[in-house]
Amino acid sequence: NARMPVVAVNGAGAAEIARGIAATLRAGGLCTGLTCDAGTFVNGVQTRRGGNTSRHAADLLMHPLLEAAVAETPSTAILKEGLGFEECLIAVLAAGVDDDPAAQRVVVESVTPEGALIVNAAAPVSAEWVALCRGSVIHFSVSADGVANLSGPVVYAHNGSIFARQNGVETCLGPLAPELAREQVECCLAVSAAEWILRRSVLSAHA
Repeated sequence: NARMPVVAVNGAGAAEIARGIAATLRAGGLCTGLTCDAGTFVNGVQTRRGGNTSRHAADLLMHPLLEAAVAETPSTAILKEGLGFEECLIAVLAAGVDDDPAAQRVVVESVTPEGALIVNAAAPVSAEWVALCRGSVIHFSVSADGVANLSGPVVYAHNGSIFARQNGVETCLGPLAPELAREQVECCLAVSAAEWILRRSVLSAHA
């Protein structure tokens, strides 16, 4: 989307991930829209309750005050209505029961050349979609071992913290709350990976 940065999230835990990314953008001072299973929100204020379709995402992007948008993109909605927008700066693919190869391909191909695809390293679809992405690809994993053999940028959990690694340089992105289930850790990693990208692009330009 040429007017504002858009983030698309597909797969297991997508609503939680989308809410976390939207909170990051709001904290950075951007008027942020969000569509997810709970409804539509503009800067944290709910404007529509329940339901989540591609049409709702398209409608949200028409809001005149928005500076950024995050959309949970269910596979069922993509297959029925399309994505709701042509391009996104960041796309997140989380593994889970919502996986649908056709819908995932739409999400991956929407990433702009300057954007990034964030993908769960444990997802069997990961390697298949890398070649389709026009932007960079960031893998995340619940352990350092899960991304040990990957040469590209990665985000992972280790000893109670979240780390990013790029070009051999490791950076601690922050602490990880204790006693989280694996699914919760994966959501935190996806949000942290998106924040890592946004702080070096959209949010740094806005500061």
